[in-house]
Amino acid sequence: DDDDDDDDDGGVDVPGEVATYHDLLYEPTEKSVSLRVKALCAKGRATEAERLLDTLPNTSGDAESLRLRTYLPVLKTYCERHDTNDAIKLYHRMLNSPGVIMEPETFVMLLSSLAEAGHFHPNPSKVKPLPAAAELNYPPPSPRLFDALVTDMSHHILEITSASARRLRNAFYKGFRSDDKYNSLEPLPPLANLTQNNTPRASTDEFVVDRVSIDTTSGVCPRTNVTLRLILLTNDEKKTLHDGLLKVATQQYHAFTEEHLNRAINNNIVANHSSSSPYSINNETAEHAEKELLKFANWLDTRNDPNDEPFTAIVDGANVAYFGQNFDQGKFNYHQINFLVKTLQERNENPLVVIPHKYTQKTFFSNTGVIARKQTLSSSDQQILQEWNETGRVYNVPARCLDDYYWMLASVSNQTAVRRDTDLNVGVDDVNERWPGTRPVLITNDLMRDHKMELLAPQLFRRWFSGHIVNYDFAAFVGEERPDGDNDGEDAGAAMEVVFRPADFFSREIQLNDGVWHFPVRDWEGGERFCVGIPRSYDGPEEEGKRE
Repeated sequence: DDDDDDDDDGGVDVPGEVATYHDLLYEPTEKSVSLRVKALCAKGRATEAERLLDTLPNTSGDAESLRLRTYLPVLKTYCERHDTNDAIKLYHRMLNSPGVIMEPETFVMLLSSLAEAGHFHPNPSKVKPLPAAAELNYPPPSPRLFDALVTDMSHHILEITSASARRLRNAFYKGFRSDDKYNSLEPLPPLANLTQNNTPRASTDEFVVDRVSIDTTSGVCPRTNVTLRLILLTNDEKKTLHDGLLKVATQQYHAFTEEHLNRAINNNIVANHSSSSPYSINNETAEHAEKELLKFANWLDTRNDPNDEPFTAIVDGANVAYFGQNFDQGKFNYHQINFLVKTLQERNENPLVVIPHKYTQKTFFSNTGVIARKQTLSSSDQQILQEWNETGRVYNVPARCLDDYYWMLASVSNQTAVRRDTDLNVGVDDVNERWPGTRPVLITNDLMRDHKMELLAPQLFRRWFSGHIVNYDFAAFVGEERPDGDNDGEDAGAAMEVVFRPADFFSREIQLNDGVWHFPVRDWEGGERFCVGIPRSYDGPEEEGKRE
């Protein structure tokens, strides 16, 4: 039923033979079926190999469910022999298989096969039929089919490689070269780099498959004149982050308390896990950390004094205070935080400092080196803290609660009462020359490696992180003095500036804008994109005029 001729290579596929005998004697496993599928595809027997896939369950959480490696040889065989109809059907099956984690190269393999076959051509008289598209509720072969498949892709991956960009470009060359109107592309040799092509400005009916450099001040693509957008978390995704923070806050609180209890036992401070011990988790409700975090969220959402304004920058106080302080005289430096706060105010931001409870005490142990050292706040430190408290500029995170969760949660707070339905986001043409993008931003150099996997899916975490995090740099203070000999008074920033690396204001994600796709490429510069704009002039009146 396909090219199922007997293999003519004369060799013996030992792993495949062993897997076959295994499945005759025992229940098939994902590994044994994968080996048999690979052996059949090596002989070109893709249809038979696909039938083997039906011998395994396809349910989430099953150890023997189908995986990407089980499907991949079959998809590759279909694509290599240009059987695009069976390829797209198998792809759709893979996309809906719970055990399959799609990779960028898998999407590119299918897209390249379809592009080579001309299924994305804008001219109905030249496009090749693809019966399976209608069966799977995809648009008919046209640029809209490309849109639908890349939309699938954008839900699963963030970026492609330069090799994938080259493969796609060459595939479009093969699929469009027979049309004089769209045959301007030149093929790229293997391993050749795709060079930037930012000019000239493309016309609305021009076929664009180029490496471009997006204008970092406007987000505009120089070839197509479309503007890339910042893709933010949806309300449901914000709720997922909010609820995830509450959950991990409780887990962290329990772990922290248990660690201190064990340390106290080892140091003979307490004799056992008695509930009467001040170190025992039993002395406080299990929901303590969650309640405290909810209290913070409620404070942000309900503060409505007439003099209050929405916070537009949340400062990771501990991160800033310890920045550059790993030297002999280093300490938890309130003057560094104050310097950064005043710089933010000069830039028309309204900052809130989040500080762990222990650093608000007159005496505590600071962590500026290998050994924690006792530190006593100076009168000027206390004055700074007092001023913040009086002006509502600081939030003290309760003992044993992790401050990270507080400033992370602040990023998804609506600040409903004080915001008064105003949009806090900043456009590229802001009259005060503030950084464009969403608000509030989070001022920290914390890479948050500990939180990536436990709060959001990787793509959503990247979306949140890149849209909110602002990194900073400045010359570290020595005590209360700046390196230029000045203090952090009213003229802070005049002689020494804070260098900020603003959050993204257009997303480093695959995105469609006005009929043009832009793909981030892992091994290109951050502002570069692989740009694909297929003319829509044959799609009907509703698709015309996409690029102006």
